[in-house]
Amino acid sequence: MRLLSGLRGLFAGSGPVLADHQAYAILFRLVQREASMVALVRVFQYLGILVLILIPLIALTKRPPKGQPSQPIAH
Repeated sequence: MRLLSGLRGLFAGSGPVLADHQAYAILFRLVQREASMVALVRVFQYLGILVLILIPLIALTKRPPKGQPSQPIAH
């Protein structure tokens, strides 16, 4: 509440109703920015967990035989 009243005081010259609207708009932007950062951190955490889960799949892949040359995939 102190932040909101401080923002209202910042916009006090524009009238009480408009100052309230401007203070709430800035507060809304701050909350949205924080929510975006939390979402970004969660996405990176999920991607990290996915990579850790997929690393063991490398051990399950077959290696080509040593005697045969590798064949091109495309023409």
